[in-house]
Parts: sequence; C-alpha cells; structure tokens
Amino acid sequence: MAEKIKIGITGGIGGGKSTVAEILRKNGIKVFDADEVAKDLMENDEEIREAIIELLGEEAYIDGKLNNKFIAGRIFKNPDLKKGIEEVVHPAVIAELGLLMESELKENDIVAVESALIFEAKMAKLFDYIFAVTADEETRIKRVMERDGVSEKEVRERIKSQMPENEKAGKSDFVFENNGDLARLVENVVFILNMIKKIPKPKNEEEQQA
Repeated sequence: MAEKIKIGITGGIGGGKSTVAEILRKNGIKVFDADEVAKDLMENDEEIREAIIELLGEEAYIDGKLNNKFIAGRIFKNPDLKKGIEEVVHPAVIAELGLLMESELKENDIVAVESALIFEAKMAKLFDYIFAVTADEETRIKRVMERDGVSEKEVRERIKSQMPENEKAGKSDFVFENNGDLARLVENVVFILNMIKKIPKPKNEEEQQA
C-alpha cells in the first residue's frame, strides 16, 4: 500500500504560495486553502462569530459576511487583537484541516494545505513535508499592491507583521524561489513532488521515540 503524504505550502505574503498550490492541483493533488477554511468557520461557526464580535465589535461582519477591510485594519495595527483572533480561530482551523486531510487520504495518497501561518499557528506537525515559497521583497510588494489595490506602506506593514520569510524557509523541507520564472518553478515543484512519492516519508518524533 502506498504511503499517505501530507504537504504544507507556506511563505510570506506575495511570495507565490497560491502559484505552487495551483501547480500541485494541476498534477492531481487536492489542495485545501487554510484561509478559506478559516473564513468558513469565522462566518458559520456561531461560537467563533461571537468571540470575534466580542473582540472587534459588530463591524467585523456585514450581512453575516466578514468585513475583511475593517478586520485587517484593526488587527494589523494591534498585536494584542491579532493574537486574540488567532487564539480563537487557529485551533478550530487546525482541527478542521486535520479532518479534511484524513478524509481526502481515504481516496488518494497525497494531500496538501496552503497556509501562510503554518509555523505561527503551530500546525507544522500536521505535515510530512513543508514547502516554502519565497521571492525578493520588492517583487512581493509589487505583486500585493497590484493584486489587492493597496499602498506600498500597507504591504510593508503586513510583511512586518509576519514571520520573516527566511525564517519560514529555514524551518521548511523544500524551498522554491518564485521571482518570475514560472516554467522553472513548475519544473522544480514537479521534480520534488515526484521525488517524495518515491522515498520513504520522514518519521515524526513519536515514531522515532517508539
């Protein structure tokens, strides 16, 4: 029986996590988006909704949907609020991702999750391999400005609020540079994907101690 493999995809804002996730999808891998899972829980889990409103106020929602601009404006400038939201949301997201991956692995041998906060949210233990996607800071800033229609100052504030990209890379199993050469990125990701399909996956700490 083939080994079951869980891959985490992480990196700083604008680095290209979604690009690597899409490469995996095109190679037949189911990729869950942790942000989408978090959004679903924040909008539909009554306990989480109430906790967020208590922290941020009624303005956190508009017609039952997240008021992302308001929330981002509050938490990126207030570390205590950001921490409070994370303490509410992260445990629920980790639990839900665990269930989603286990369900997917009943039918397939590999599953992946895209998340900027794999290390910050302490979810690294969910995965057998972690892919970090990196890019030059100026490239990342330009991408996010164009994608989100925000100022350079706002992007730099977001980058500052995240774990440094080189720290994420240092904690990951494989690092992919994404400075614009898409063909090379595809080639590198597919090469590593094919490699990990063929080698025994690393033992976790519990297995090593057994």
